[in-house]
Amino acid sequence: MMSSENSPEPRRSALSRAKEIFGDRVTFTPLRAVDRHGDITVHARTDGTYDKTGLPDPLILSLYFSLRDERITQLIIIHNRALA
Repeated sequence: MMSSENSPEPRRSALSRAKEIFGDRVTFTPLRAVDRHGDITVHARTDGTYDKTGLPDPLILSLYFSLRDERITQLIIIHNRALA
C-alpha cells in the first residue's frame, strides 16, 4: 500500500474522503448519549444507502464530540464492537 506522502493523486481533504466512504444518505439513530463537561459521547445505530458489505447489522458507532464555546473542536467516530 502506498502512503499518502508518496501517492501520485493530489491530497484531498478529510471531508472529501469521508464523503467517498459514507456518501450523502447516512442516518444516525441515537441509542444513548452522555455529556461529561462538554465532552459528549453518542452511541448511534447507523443506516442509510451506502455499501454495507462486510459491516455488522445493525452497525452501532460511537461518536465522541469535544465542545468548547458551543463549537465542535474534535469529533472521533469509532465502531466499538462491544456495543454491537
